[in-house]
Amino acid sequence: MFMYLSRVGSGSIVSLGVAALLGVALALAPASPARAASATSGSGSDPALTGSLGSLVLGTGSASAGAHEAPPYIEAADWADRGGWPVLEVVPAAAGRTSWGVDDEAAAWAEVVALAPDAATAGMREQFACHWVFARVVEPDKATWNLEPWRPVVSDIEMIASGCNPTSAGSSGSALS
Repeated sequence: MFMYLSRVGSGSIVSLGVAALLGVALALAPASPARAASATSGSGSDPALTGSLGSLVLGTGSASAGAHEAPPYIEAADWADRGGWPVLEVVPAAAGRTSWGVDDEAAAWAEVVALAPDAATAGMREQFACHWVFARVVEPDKATWNLEPWRPVVSDIEMIASGCNPTSAGSSGSALS
């Protein structure tokens, strides 16, 4: 199944259908058991926290699928308060903005959890996976990827449609915060 994405309205990302936009094709493939194991091995994290969005394979004209760069992928992950709501501001390193190796997203998540152990929840993991796959394409120079622990766990389609910021199951959030 191939999907393409586009910015609409105020910059939110929505799933548009079958084809490719701007040369970006996303092939949805289930994570292999070996990949799921490698995503959690040595990090002490729960296999249930392995993001399914992280199993997306991305190929573009400028970055081929599987192009790996050495870590670190994450420069910083610091908690902040936005209007009384907690947010983990994740700052991707240069390699975290451009590396597309098979296990790079899982390694990057392990770096986030090492910097902010209380981030290891299913909802935060899924938001991170969405940012890893989509924010790097849509907003490659975005200063931070903002992950909020209060956001609900939703399906991959809902996560993508919400711009990685679901507000409740079945509804859309704001664009890539």
